Amino acid sequence: MSNRKIAEEIAIIQAWIEQNRGADTPVASRRQRAYQIFNDEKAFDGKHGERLIRRMTEKGISMQAIKVAPNRPVHFTGFFTLGADKPFIMVENLDTYDEIVKLLRGRKHAKLFGIKVGGVIFGGGCKASVSHALDDYLAEIGYRFNYVYYVGDIDREGARIVEQARNANVVEIRLHAGMYRAMLAEHKRRVKAGGECEPAAANQGVPQNLAATIKDLPMVTRVQFRNVLREGGRIPQEILMTADYRDGDSGSFDRMLNN
Repeated sequence: MSNRKIAEEIAIIQAWIEQNRGADTPVASRRQRAYQIFNDEKAFDGKHGERLIRRMTEKGISMQAIKVAPNRPVHFTGFFTLGADKPFIMVENLDTYDEIVKLLRGRKHAKLFGIKVGGVIFGGGCKASVSHALDDYLAEIGYRFNYVYYVGDIDREGARIVEQARNANVVEIRLHAGMYRAMLAEHKRRVKAGGECEPAAANQGVPQNLAATIKDLPMVTRVQFRNVLREGGRIPQEILMTADYRDGDSGSFDRMLNN
């Protein structure tokens, strides 16, 4: 029934576009346009709205095509150079953002622990969990890929933020395996040298489905990630230092991980 309803809604949207083609139709908010087209201001909200927008994207129908103004209730900070030619990465913490900015200055992309990125976005914790906040920001800057990478702290809260951001946006959010591998490798080195794993806060949020949240990581990395959480620990992004990012860009950190 849901698929049939979405097909009907797509047809209604296409008809609206045809009726307004060439007209000087003013832009409207997402809910204003939903009410105008469907007589339901929440047509683009919730799980059904996510499926509808995803189907629109598959059909080549953007929010700009129905004259929806970007409605970004939160401010993102992003860095990329003119001509950036690789997908961007969103990071949870400001120090990590600053380190990746250093790599990207004056370049179209940088090699970030084995995976190239063309820009970096500071997510600031839960900003991307606001409905379509990330989608709207990417549309505003003319982002041309259908996915972004993501890296956060390795703890329950970090996993929950990923899960919430995915639920709130249409753009695909992929975990950046290279960053997580590097964080886990540095953590292993520190523990081997006598250090201890930082304990996670007792009041951390918990993802509804951890297995689904980290499924795009390599199997070994998934196991290591789960072990940290199982032991009540956390690995912050700040475990990686400037030299680690520099080595990751040159490939020497990758060679260390593969030895």
